[in-house]
Amino acid sequence: MDVSSARLENAIAIAHGMARLIKNARPPKHAPDRPRYLLYLTMAESYEAALILIRSAMPSHAASHVRSMVEALVTMTMLANDATYVNQMVYDKLHGEKKFYTELLENVELDDAARAYLKGRLDECIPEYQRLHDLGFRKTVISKLFSETKLTHLSAPYGVLCGFSHNDLAVLAVRHQGETATTYKKPIAPEIVHSILSVAVQVIMQATHEAAPLALYPEGLLEPVFKSMNDCWGDFMAEGIDSTSPGSELA
Repeated sequence: MDVSSARLENAIAIAHGMARLIKNARPPKHAPDRPRYLLYLTMAESYEAALILIRSAMPSHAASHVRSMVEALVTMTMLANDATYVNQMVYDKLHGEKKFYTELLENVELDDAARAYLKGRLDECIPEYQRLHDLGFRKTVISKLFSETKLTHLSAPYGVLCGFSHNDLAVLAVRHQGETATTYKKPIAPEIVHSILSVAVQVIMQATHEAAPLALYPEGLLEPVFKSMNDCWGDFMAEGIDSTSPGSELA
């Protein structure tokens, strides 16, 4: 597992607190708070998935989930800064669909049925894509958003996480190349495991700090549960890498 039991226990305790808040929450119903809260839910699921992979001796695969968490936190913060950012989210989705269908249609081996289906999907997305494009929207470049969202401290870890999210030769070697034979569930450097888990904990705590006040809870639940999570984060960080807590008080 290559991560101290104390750190892992604190990370799991944070997950339990997070789940307790989610299960007792009455989520917001309207934008931009609704999509912000939905982003938090997907971060929560990614966090739990990362913990499962770390506990199952596959920590490098947890990096993909933690990378997704970072991206979701950036988007959630952009929505907090600008409620109309939801239009950018729509544009990015349509941009991806347009590119995907256009490239698939270039395949000369497509049969008529497949070509007709893809052409229909492309035709469906073009009008709204073009409308937003004419308004000045362009594809998001996440590297430019770290500064805008004041999340620059996550930019370097994000680059490392991206490296583990692609099956390039270097990552395959780290995971499966031994000195004399291939390996399965090969232990990776403890500092890498610690880094992946640390980013996951930091992001879920910051996301909880941002998202929890968006929902309604039974009286007396939010503050003590978040304080317990924050205390676990403090104990987690005391085991190793330094970080800055968002504080035990929720805005």
